[in-house]
Amino acid sequence: MLIKCDNSQWIVNVDQEASLSTQAERLTRETITAFMHDIRAAGEQLEMNANPRLALEVLMLRMP
Repeated sequence: MLIKCDNSQWIVNVDQEASLSTQAERLTRETITAFMHDIRAAGEQLEMNANPRLALEVLMLRMP
């Protein structure tokens, strides 16, 4: 998301910037935002004592 929104100065792992740029080219902002919401939802499910394996499996299936 940082690269997609021209905020690459905030990247912590600068050694991964080339790989991140490649991924940013193939994803839209909407797709990235939707997956960020999915990550937050999985965290909330885990806080409510959902089965960790199931919650993370669903998250990985939704990964773009």
